[in-house]
Amino acid sequence: MKMADERDPAERVRKLVQYAGQVEVDNSIAPKKYFRSGVEMERMVSINSSVQVVLSKRGRNLCG
Repeated sequence: MKMADERDPAERVRKLVQYAGQVEVDNSIAPKKYFRSGVEMERMVSINSSVQVVLSKRGRNLCG
């Protein structure tokens, strides 16, 4: 699924909800590990967003 391909915000949210519903939770993995994984993903998004801002100011694009 490519989120960037959709221009309609409602369609993007619909596809995101549909995709999120496919997530399977393994009960043998401690909830703390899922939480840490989510925190790490948010941290990486923050870093990548910051890099994208810097590159856009320089006339470059991280995503292509």
